[in-house]
Amino acid sequence: MKVGVEPVTELLSEAPALRPLFLRWARAAVKGRRLPESFTGPAIDFEAQRRLEALLKTRTGRTGDGKVFGTLLPTLREPSVWLEVAAALGVGEPVQAKAEAVETFLLRLAWQYPAAGFALEALGESSEVVRHLSDSGNRPNWKTLFASVLRMTRCQPGRLMTLSQLGADWFNDSKILRSGPLRRQLALIVAAFARTASDDEKEILASLGIEANPYTSAVTVFAPFGFWLDDGTYFDFPLQLYRKGLVCQLPAETVLRIVRIDWRGDEKKIATSENAAPLIRFVAAGRPVLYTEGYPNCAVLALMRCLSGQGLVAAHWGDADLDGLNIAALVQGNMPGSRIVAEEVIAVPGCVPGIPLTDAQRQRLARFLARNPACPYGDCLKMLLDRGCWYEQESFPLG
Repeated sequence: MKVGVEPVTELLSEAPALRPLFLRWARAAVKGRRLPESFTGPAIDFEAQRRLEALLKTRTGRTGDGKVFGTLLPTLREPSVWLEVAAALGVGEPVQAKAEAVETFLLRLAWQYPAAGFALEALGESSEVVRHLSDSGNRPNWKTLFASVLRMTRCQPGRLMTLSQLGADWFNDSKILRSGPLRRQLALIVAAFARTASDDEKEILASLGIEANPYTSAVTVFAPFGFWLDDGTYFDFPLQLYRKGLVCQLPAETVLRIVRIDWRGDEKKIATSENAAPLIRFVAAGRPVLYTEGYPNCAVLALMRCLSGQGLVAAHWGDADLDGLNIAALVQGNMPGSRIVAEEVIAVPGCVPGIPLTDAQRQRLARFLARNPACPYGDCLKMLLDRGCWYEQESFPLG
């Protein structure tokens, strides 16, 4: 259902006092906002009131001074039904101009930072980013945010950072990133660089070592090892817990001070698990395993690098979908030579049941493949797209 342009323009030509009311509705529509249930318009004559009722398919009333009021049907409150009217009234033009200005702003950043083009392309498709940047006053801080995140992604994580510290370092304001629109934009920018669509801000920020509290970010591991800290102190409690069949949790603050791992296993192999239920199965079987807990935080990544430094490789167990393979790529990037079980399942599913892809998942897969034609696991993603399904880690046999 759409509101016809011709009836509206005819009504406004005969009752121009109604134009501010229709402009208000049109502006809400182009912003994607649902129109309010009730409305109050200007003072109009009875003939104009009758025609307004016919157009809106509703009954209206009049105040003592002749102003018209009424309610909108639920179908007429949807933004989409007013878009043609908005265009006819010229309301859509400023929005389009703003969108073009945002596109130009992001294009200039892409020229300035060519290696970050993939992230800027993804950010340009985010309605939240475009809406934020449509206000030109937001762009200087956003540019600072983007450039600062880019610098962080180029550095090997060596310490944890709090939002307060980053706010002070980047904007001379320790509170600016703790909450509000810039914190959300920070999460969106980090997600774009990480090529993740996760909505969990804490998870996204932790992947870059940004934590609200450095002592509550941790890695869960079940493995036979000890370690030396940067001051020469040696601890073997992960080994002692492993021998008792118990997992160990190491805070990020501790992991980032580890300089060498003392591996006591028979083989230099460890499983990594994206999800919790399979982790429990590994522990019950007495098999060394490291829990990534979805996308790995900085503590998980740091411990992976420590283990890799001692020659360990992983067998990564995670969902056979876009996020699962992104997580697997992070494991391989930090523990080269690791095996990805999801790739094997996709190649030969066997008795593992496929879960149908939703339309949103299909679209996201297609967009990712279009943006990343050289992706090392692109063939796996194409197979998922062709089959129209994905495979859940919990269904994989524990081989």
